[in-house]
Amino acid sequence: MSRYALTTDLASLSLPAGALSSVSSTDQQNALDVASAEADGYLGASFRLPLLTWGTDLKQHVCGIAAFRLIHHRGYNPQVGANDTIRQCYDDAIGWLHGVSAGRITPVVTDSEPAAHSVPRVYSKPSRGWDGLP
Repeated sequence: MSRYALTTDLASLSLPAGALSSVSSTDQQNALDVASAEADGYLGASFRLPLLTWGTDLKQHVCGIAAFRLIHHRGYNPQVGANDTIRQCYDDAIGWLHGVSAGRITPVVTDSEPAAHSVPRVYSKPSRGWDGLP
C-alpha cells in the first residue's frame, strides 16, 4: 500500500491545526494510511498498483477521508459548525474515487509498469536441439 498523504498534508489540505491538537501524530498517520488503503480499492480498478507518483488531487481526497474518520472517532456532531463541512469533504472524496474507479475522472498519477514478459529458456548437456526459440 502506498502512503498517499502525511500528517503535514492533513493539516494543510483538510483540517485546521487546532482540530488536530488532541490527536497524536501516530493516530493521524494511521488514519491517513487507512484512507490510502481505501483509496487503493478504487484506484486499482483503473490503475496498476502501487502508484509511482500522485498529485495533490489524490492527497486532498485521502486527507478528506482521514479527517472525517478522525473527527468521527473523536465525536461527530453534524450540528456543530465545521463538522458538516468535514462530512461534505468525505462525501466529495468518496464520490471522486467512485469517478476514478468508473473511468470518469483521471487523477494525476503514474501507475506501475507491467512486469516485463520473459520467455523461459531450457539448457541441457548434451544439447537436444530444443533451441528453436525466437
